[in-house]
Amino acid sequence: MKLILDDEQKLLFETALNFVRDKAPVERLRTYRDNRDLPGYDPEMWRQLAELGFIGLNIPENLGGSGLGFRELGLLLEAAGSRLLPEPLLSTAVIGVQALLLGGTDAQRAALLPQIAAGKQLTALAHQEKYTRYERHLGDTQVRRDGDDFVIDGTKTHVIDGHVADTFIVVARSSGKPGQAKGLSLFLVPRQTAGVGIVRLHQLDGRNTAQVELRNVRVGAAALLGNWDGGAKLLDAILDRATIALAAEMLGATQAAFDLTL
Repeated sequence: MKLILDDEQKLLFETALNFVRDKAPVERLRTYRDNRDLPGYDPEMWRQLAELGFIGLNIPENLGGSGLGFRELGLLLEAAGSRLLPEPLLSTAVIGVQALLLGGTDAQRAALLPQIAAGKQLTALAHQEKYTRYERHLGDTQVRRDGDDFVIDGTKTHVIDGHVADTFIVVARSSGKPGQAKGLSLFLVPRQTAGVGIVRLHQLDGRNTAQVELRNVRVGAAALLGNWDGGAKLLDAILDRATIALAAEMLGATQAAFDLTL
């Protein structure tokens, strides 16, 4: 694996870096944080990111994206981290896109990926619950079959960008006990689905999150993302990629802090 950027990757990074330096001063994030602004980011900035092709970097060209790799996406996150961009890149351009690419059906991809690339669809991973410790598979939001439908009950917290998401990627337990990898299933749940309740949360670091209540939320068979009862492998892959993206974002912030210090 080569560690040196090629000319196209350098150009991408420089373009993204110049864009955020010109359009996204860090003071903007402080204003959103202090005023507890909704939605906590700039929709116009999000539209411009879409027009530049940044949101759809990993999305195949036939679905409206650029068809580039994860390294290019990491360069975008590094540039975004240099100005602490509050726009929902992690939740949508990384997690949402990867979830669909790794586990989505052709119909799910066709319905959502072009909308994501165009900046018209936001996603959020509804995974974490109110436990005193964090484990990937420690969840007990329940899902059961009811005819051809699925019914979901539970509460998710610290859902990144959950207050503005159009579609939630919900992790629910279809069998087994909390902590077990076997027995997890993932679902695409539109925001407007009956039984979905959203409460905005405010984090100390300024990151936009929400608590998502799921009360007898009924979705059809087409909402299942990946395999029934075997979603842990898909969840792990999504979280691995999200962790890499966060590391790239942190690298950008660290480099910016170092530059300021010098």
